[in-house]
Amino acid sequence: MYRILIADDEAGIRNGLARYLKKHMPDFEVVGTAKDGKEALSMSEELLPEVIITDINMPKLDGLEYLESLKELLPDSQFLVISGYDRFDYAVRCLHLGVREYFLKPVDTQKLLEVLKSLKEELDEQRDAWKLKGQKEREGADEKQGEQPGLRYLYCAAMARGQADFDEIYERAKLRLAPDIEILKPMFRTDERLLYLRVEKEEAGQEFLKITRTLTSVCNYFRREQGKRIHFFLGNFVEEKDKLGRSRKEALRCGEAFFEDQIPPVVCYEEMVAAEEEKAPFFVRDISEKMVLTAESGSRKELGGQWEALKGILSERQLYDAKCLKIFFLSLGFQVMSDMEKQTDGIGIRELNEYEDRLSGAESPDELYGFFTEFLDALERKCQEKDNRNHRVRERAQPIIQAHLSDSDFCLDDVAVKLFLSPNYLRALWKRETGMTFTEYITELRMERARILLKGKDRKIGDVAEQVGYRDSRYFSSSFKKLYHMSPGEYQNQESRRDEIDEE
Repeated sequence: MYRILIADDEAGIRNGLARYLKKHMPDFEVVGTAKDGKEALSMSEELLPEVIITDINMPKLDGLEYLESLKELLPDSQFLVISGYDRFDYAVRCLHLGVREYFLKPVDTQKLLEVLKSLKEELDEQRDAWKLKGQKEREGADEKQGEQPGLRYLYCAAMARGQADFDEIYERAKLRLAPDIEILKPMFRTDERLLYLRVEKEEAGQEFLKITRTLTSVCNYFRREQGKRIHFFLGNFVEEKDKLGRSRKEALRCGEAFFEDQIPPVVCYEEMVAAEEEKAPFFVRDISEKMVLTAESGSRKELGGQWEALKGILSERQLYDAKCLKIFFLSLGFQVMSDMEKQTDGIGIRELNEYEDRLSGAESPDELYGFFTEFLDALERKCQEKDNRNHRVRERAQPIIQAHLSDSDFCLDDVAVKLFLSPNYLRALWKRETGMTFTEYITELRMERARILLKGKDRKIGDVAEQVGYRDSRYFSSSFKKLYHMSPGEYQNQESRRDEIDEE
């Protein structure tokens, strides 16, 4: 069973979520609920939860500051964020913090269950991998048996990419590498296309050349014998095996710097960095600004012309650098979203992650442009979805309001509880959609009902006031006069005279 901590300053939401998860997710245990960020941080240090669900706007320490404080303490924990406002700056900070999912209130409980089920599968896989690792360490892993006292080793990561089967790549590389270079398979399935290499420290410079030459020959073999293209990306050497994560990240970063038709057989991280500094690619500012403005205006034909112009500049200056182009389009997307923030209230972390993932996998400049235009289409759909969602909330609220107009204690918080919404979110939504506060809206409805009731000749003003939710008839009369510029009694007399005239 995995541990979940819920942090939200609204007791109804955090307790409601806790009860719901207890009923529907037996593989997770809600080990604690916190009413503010400071309490959540203290509980996290004690309980070490695998999953954290937190609101953003909390007293003492907001949700994002709380998650930043946990990055070192709980680097493997999964973060889920809930918020009444899906603001762009929140989404970007969540992206940098590695937040798994961003839920907009009211929480889509079905979506929450789907995310948690997916997390359980990953946590199970991670747990099994660590069990396997512990077993190998206890039995004495093969790679440790070859280490001799007094010798010092260096390690590096090599990522294989291409069309050939990885097991075949592994066997071919193992066959061709020199005997004094050891090749190890990683144990985690997420690293299934990574090789780890070990050499003696004294021979590092010479062995690195051997590695690059050997891996180049492996690439040539697959191209010549099977017509398949493969590539290797090498991270720098590290002195300890537990530092291999750094070399792994460098190998992965190398793979992001090239489009498919530009990749040499073997790319070393240091060579890639040197090439980036030498090229110092840049993009013409006025064209990028025009592209943002055109994207927001919706003219796709003009946008396409600007992209063709930019491609011409890049080609002329030999600046086709995959990594920089991907960052360029990511920046364009972020800027468009930032400018359209008020209209795209529904955009969240998922859309940002999907867009970034698609850009990372693009194999040509034109494919990058295609992903950008598809992202613009998604923004436009979200604008429409936001309008529809707000309309649905108001529709669901109407019968609740009508049923409680005579209740003098009825307020916005009662509606929020029944709709499983944050009162602050509902309050802001109502003001934005109707142009008036919730109290002003309720007052108008009550006065309209009172106006109808006062048409009855025998109706007492005190009874009418009570029927529309006012205990104090004088306060009712004051509110009625403020809206209709006459007292309830004057209005009743006016309607009586009108009825007499109609009867004559």
